[in-house]
Amino acid sequence: MRLSGEIEREFTVERSGIKAVYCSAYGRGLYLAARTQPGVSTFLYTDLQGQVSVVWEEKGDFGRFVWPSPNGRYLAITGLTVTSDAWLLENF
Repeated sequence: MRLSGEIEREFTVERSGIKAVYCSAYGRGLYLAARTQPGVSTFLYTDLQGQVSVVWEEKGDFGRFVWPSPNGRYLAITGLTVTSDAWLLENF
């Protein structure tokens, strides 16, 4: 979509669970953050014809942020880790 509101190109991505959309470098496609199945997070890439490929997938939730580098060769992806401790206190 142009800043004027005019739609330049329209296509459909046949995926469910999409949580966020990010533009790729030079506007050649889109990165999609999705929850593809329970407990699995996936980053997808789609070209401007709607052809989708998996970029990265992992169990859990890696967040919803991706930053493509200006030259289009690298991605920065947020990741979340969760640790926890259990303590047992006696005679407290």
